[in-house]
Order: sequence, then structure tokens, then C-alpha cells
Amino acid sequence: ITPASDVLCDVTPVGPCGDSGATSHSTSDMANFSEHWEITPRFLIMADGSRQIINTAGNCDIISTTTTGETIPIRLTNVLYAPNTKGSFISIPMLDKKGCKTTTFNGIMKIHLNGKEIGYAPRGHDNLYRFKMQFVKQDSKIDKCQLLQQRSITLTLAHQRLAHISKAKILATAEV
Repeated sequence: ITPASDVLCDVTPVGPCGDSGATSHSTSDMANFSEHWEITPRFLIMADGSRQIINTAGNCDIISTTTTGETIPIRLTNVLYAPNTKGSFISIPMLDKKGCKTTTFNGIMKIHLNGKEIGYAPRGHDNLYRFKMQFVKQDSKIDKCQLLQQRSITLTLAHQRLAHISKAKILATAEV
């Protein structure tokens, strides 16, 4: 996995909110998707009871920061495009389904995958937990091939150092 400090790209300044009531990850910014596709239209019911029709989903690449300052690239899968919402939301139940553990203590929510912290969200004055994560914008100046190349080189090194774990296993741990 390539540390984010080695990747020069444009990213959004405000991180997504953790949402314990959401059944899916969602974002209102199409540029947050690294790839997207049409889905059968369905309703997304918001916390206030309002509904909006969703017909696009995709994957989003995110640079996450841990409480120790380590940066980790993460791919959120099956994120819904919800243009009528404000911001982006990470579904805590969806993280749980993917094997992540979330904890909250003293105003900090942490996400762990396979025993390793992969992100955190301090509680804001509005009582929302905003993750210290930034979306890698679709219109970013970084060359996607360059990012994949850097990630591949790092995965090869990890493969050699971690008792020859398959690249597929390493990649699977980074998708939430």
C-alpha cells in the first residue's frame, strides 16, 4: 500500500461523516468516484424521512489518516451517488459487514481492519464524527496509471516481506 504522503493529488478538504444508521456509503460529489456505473433505480431514505432516487453507484478511493498520523489508501466499494445530500457518508453497518471494527471513546471513532487502525473521526461540535479522510478526486491531476504503478511496486515488496501472501489477499484487506 502506497503511503498517501508519496502521492501528489488534489483532494477534498472535508472528510466524510460516519453514519451508524446508513445502510450504504454515499456521496453527493460525482468527482469522488474512481469508477461508477448505473444501477436499477431505488429510493434512498434520509434520516429526516425524505427520499431521493438513486441510479448510480461506484467505488471511491480515499486517503485515510490514523491517530498516529499514518496515511493509508482505502477503496470504498458500492458507494451510492446521492446528489441531493450535502457531503459524504460512511456506513458503519457496511464497514461491519466488510469485517471492520469501529469503536468510540472520548470523542474519537476509530476503524480497525484485521487488527490495524485504518482511520479515525473526531466528534465535532455538531456531534458528527467526520473522518480524517480525503477523496482522491476524479479530476485530480495525478495520473491513475502512476498511482496503480506505485501501489503495485509496494504490493510486490509486501508480498516478498510478508511470507509470500498473495497480492489478492493484500488488496482485499484495503477494500471496505
